[in-house]
Amino acid sequence: MPTRRNFLKNISGALAFVALSGETLALATRFVSHKVAYATKGVLSVIRSLQAEGSNVVLKMMNGNKYKRNPLVHYPFDGGILDEETGYRVFFHAHREKEYGHFHTFYEKPNGDLVHLIMVSMDKKGYPIQLSTVNRWVTGDVFVKADELKEYFLKFKMNDSLFSDKRIGVFVRELFTEYKTEILGLIAERDNTIRGYVKKNAREPFGDREVEILSSTKIEIKT
Repeated sequence: MPTRRNFLKNISGALAFVALSGETLALATRFVSHKVAYATKGVLSVIRSLQAEGSNVVLKMMNGNKYKRNPLVHYPFDGGILDEETGYRVFFHAHREKEYGHFHTFYEKPNGDLVHLIMVSMDKKGYPIQLSTVNRWVTGDVFVKADELKEYFLKFKMNDSLFSDKRIGVFVRELFTEYKTEILGLIAERDNTIRGYVKKNAREPFGDREVEILSSTKIEIKT
């Protein structure tokens, strides 16, 4: 099973570039679709439960660590949380404009290949505000076609006890369940974006630093 060291080796180059070139991150907006979807009781239940304690899922994920807008700083620690039984991994960090930070979710194959699933953008109050697929240079992962990526997404499973608060695991799982239709659509749209880029530029977009987001949908939690 891949180690945290292997994960950091895979992703460090991509994040180092992000740290040095934050201005390019807003240039991919032409690939963003603007659709609003609404969460139901699962995600909202977690949010309300944490609010009753004066907390939220981001604060819980940070686990008492100081908030830093730095792509190289992962929460709750470097490399995030890996479920060694399933190969799924989650971490939170902050560096993009118009959001407080975001979760990255991954599947790591037995051979160590890293596959990015979905990025979940959050606001300061701990509400999810956007779901996105990202270009390969952002996370240093390997490309898999939509059908394979959908399979990894649908099999997402992490042990809640790995998190400092089990509700973090519940939040991610419920978010994926409640937005399954939207996320599957984003994965398909991601491949359409790639095909459109190739047709226009006669090359793949994976190394294009001006293209961060390949597909995206805004989401809103109604309390």
